Parts: sequence; C-alpha cells; structure tokens
Amino acid sequence: MNGETLIFVEEIIVISLLIASAVAIVARRLRIPYTVGLVLIGLALTVALPPTWRIEIPPQVIMALLVPPLVFEAAFHIRFDALRRDFWL
Repeated sequence: MNGETLIFVEEIIVISLLIASAVAIVARRLRIPYTVGLVLIGLALTVALPPTWRIEIPPQVIMALLVPPLVFEAAFHIRFDALRRDFWL
C-alpha cells in the first residue's frame, strides 16, 4: 500500500465510525435497534451516492470495524431463556 491509499483507508475508517456513532445516537432516541439503524443508513448511502462514484472498502475494514459492534449488540440484547431453549435445536 502506498501512502495515498493508506490515507484513503484511514479516512474511510474515521467516516464509518462517525456515521456509526451518529446512527447509535439516533437509534437510541427513536428506540429502534442499532443494527436496523445501520442497515437503513447503509441503504440510504447506497441510494444517495452517484453511480459514477466507486468506493471500495477493503474486507478487512468491514471485519475489523463493522462486524464486532453488530455481534456485540446482538449478543447484548439476546434473552438468556430463549438462548437456552433454542441452543440445541
């Protein structure tokens, strides 16, 4: 990776974190799940961006920054009795 690519990846990371933080605040105020808010903002960004823009996010960024909060939120809000009941199914 050259210096320009590295800076671009860092910009993507910072912007993604800012968007995720804003979604968390709005989701809490609207009392909707955080994951639903992330999906909705992802759809909105997809529709809003012009088709000539091509943004490629490396899979490592998604795996390192976006998946862990989604898994944590899902695990944090799971009901233990439902997990125990459905574990062996």
